[in-house]
Amino acid sequence: KNRQKLRVSAMFEQSIAHARTLLNDTAQQQGITQKSVIIIGLSGGPDSVFLLHVLHKLYTDGTINLIAAHLDHGWRIDSDKDAAFCSLLCKQMNIPLVLAHARDLSITPKNTGSQEDTGRQLRRFFFEQTLRQHDAHFIALAHHQNDQQETFFMRMLRGATLDGLSCMDAVDGVYVRPLLHISKL
Repeated sequence: KNRQKLRVSAMFEQSIAHARTLLNDTAQQQGITQKSVIIIGLSGGPDSVFLLHVLHKLYTDGTINLIAAHLDHGWRIDSDKDAAFCSLLCKQMNIPLVLAHARDLSITPKNTGSQEDTGRQLRRFFFEQTLRQHDAHFIALAHHQNDQQETFFMRMLRGATLDGLSCMDAVDGVYVRPLLHISKL
């Protein structure tokens, strides 16, 4: 148990250092001279909560400004509990939170027959809308190595080209993925 705590602690510190470097380098490359404003996609699951803690460290040491964003898709009866959890967590950490419900978004997602894809379209719309409303610079997502591997194999099974197999980038426009370097425990 102690060994696992040490491993998690080391992973946390490594993630803070990696996120700091990624965000500073990306801001510099994009000519951002003031403190970056980051919107974090916060689902309330373990990956996004871990990223929230990583970015909170950068927020409290004055490296970034941070705003959390949670979208309730309304697909589960108890989905409002995720929103309540995110709200409580952000309140405890003194981080502003933008909450929205998918039914209130002014978008009709393209029907691809995939609920996962519909959810992705809704989240991207919400995150990008939040980015514009708060004059933010980046949207941080909690994808990690395991997500990258899953994406690779799904694309391979679907017959993707070599470009398609390259998967997710740590920086893709306004989207940043500070956890792509780590594997989920």
